[in-house]
Amino acid sequence: MKKSALWLIILLALSACEEVVNVELQPETPLLVVEARIFNLPSKSYVKLTKTQTYNDQNPPQGISGATIYILENNTPFPFVEKTQGIYQNLSFVGVPARSYALSLVIDDDSITSRTSMPSLIKIDSLAYFYRKASPAFKEGYYVRIFSKDRLNTRNFYRYEILVNGIRLENRINLLDDKDLDGNDFVYEYPTPFALKLNDTLTVQLHNLTESGYRYYKGLQSLIEVASSPSQAAPENPIGNLTSRAKRSLLGCFVVSSIDEKQFVFTKK
Repeated sequence: MKKSALWLIILLALSACEEVVNVELQPETPLLVVEARIFNLPSKSYVKLTKTQTYNDQNPPQGISGATIYILENNTPFPFVEKTQGIYQNLSFVGVPARSYALSLVIDDDSITSRTSMPSLIKIDSLAYFYRKASPAFKEGYYVRIFSKDRLNTRNFYRYEILVNGIRLENRINLLDDKDLDGNDFVYEYPTPFALKLNDTLTVQLHNLTESGYRYYKGLQSLIEVASSPSQAAPENPIGNLTSRAKRSLLGCFVVSSIDEKQFVFTKK
C-alpha cells in the first residue's frame, strides 16, 4: 500500500471503552467513516459517523451531525437520532436474531445503504477459569475457557469479548469461525490472561457474526497487529459492506450480530 499522510482513526465504541486503530489511507481527501452496529441487547445499537483525519492530528475525530438514519427490521423503519455529536441511537430498539436488517443513511445529498440478517443465537453453555504461571509460551494470570455448541450445516462466525467490572481491558479482536467445528461442541480459550482480584465481575460475550462482519473485524485485527509492529507492511483497509448512491469512497461496515453473555464473580483468594 502506498504511504500517505492521511490516517484513519476508527473508534469502535464497545461497552465502556474504545478501540483505536490508526490506518494509512490513499488518497488524502478525508473520507466518511460509518460504524453501524446492531445488537440484540437493549440500548446498545448505534450508528457513529466521523471522517478520517491526518496522522498529526491527535485530537479525537469529530462526530458528524445532520444525518437522517433509519434501521429497517423486516422493512419496518426505526429512526436513529443523534444523541451526542456523531452518535445516533434509538434506545427502544432491540435486534432480533434471524430477522433481516437494512441501513438507510442520508447525508450531504448522498444515500448510503446496506442490508444483512442477524445470525441465530449460539449460546455460551458454560465457563471455566484457571491460573497459569509464567512460561515461555504463556503470560502469568487467570485464563478463561468458554464452552459452546456449534450449529450444524451452517457457516458460523464468532467474536469473543471479556469485560472486567464492566470495562474492556484489551485492544485485541478475538475471532473464530467454525471451519473445523461444524455441529460439534467446542471450547474457546481466551488468549489474554487477567490479573483478577477477589469479587471482580467478569462478563463474557459471544458475538454471532455475519460473514461480512467477520471479514471486517479480521481486517481491523490485521491493522491492530501492524500498529503494534510497525515493521510489518501496511495491510489493505478492512472490507466493508456499504453502498453509496453517489459512489463516494467510504470506510466502515454495517455489523449486525446477536450476543449471548454470561457473568461470574471471581471468588478465589
